[in-house]
Amino acid sequence: MVVRGCCGRFGRVLTEAVAKAEDMHLFAGVDRAHTGESGVYPNLQSLPDGAEVILDATHHGAVGEVLTYARERRIPCVIATTGFTEQEWAEIREASKVVPVLQSANLSVGLAMLREFATRAAKSFPEGDVEIVECHRRGKQDAPSGTAKQLAEEIAAVRGGGDIQYGRRGDAPGKKGEIGVHSLRMGETAGEHTVILTTANQQLVLRHTALDRSPFAEGALRAIRYVYRQKTGFYTMTDLCGERICD
Repeated sequence: MVVRGCCGRFGRVLTEAVAKAEDMHLFAGVDRAHTGESGVYPNLQSLPDGAEVILDATHHGAVGEVLTYARERRIPCVIATTGFTEQEWAEIREASKVVPVLQSANLSVGLAMLREFATRAAKSFPEGDVEIVECHRRGKQDAPSGTAKQLAEEIAAVRGGGDIQYGRRGDAPGKKGEIGVHSLRMGETAGEHTVILTTANQQLVLRHTALDRSPFAEGALRAIRYVYRQKTGFYTMTDLCGERICD
């Protein structure tokens, strides 16, 4: 397999996990900033032929290049990025007609469970107030996290709509039906997402905490195995969990 972004925080954890997996082999890594390392190439165009699957862990702006690479070689693709434009989503959907594509803002299986439980709870308590709090390392580039945005959007969807408020300041009280999303940045926190649902007489707190980055790599390996068995189509961690975990 090919890992694009192999020298990033997640990329290094993933390549180590692939090296330990008995059913996988790291064909090559791609990272323009670390091409001096053995087996690391500056871009996809410089790779030799022979890859059987590709995982992208860089930036949504690279998705076109990644999808082109996958389509030309007819190999499955896992996209571990978020923040796509409408045009990029269209490219993903179009590519999935030719090769299998699995996309997720977060490849942790535990986080996929949080998403499922949170949407079920939100649907069961449609009048409850929902607040989402996410915490990551100080140096994380985006706020809120793509996962927090996804949680908010999915909860809004099962409720038939609702305003999403990213943070509050000054004279900004909460409104009925509003979903609040808040970000914390501190230390080297790998990732924590909390969904708080409050009614007039009870409160439900759902939380997923990644103690390190290994859960993301474990989920990535499952995603790779899953998408490798498919012929074409667009998939998410919900599809993977429906098969492997939630039955």
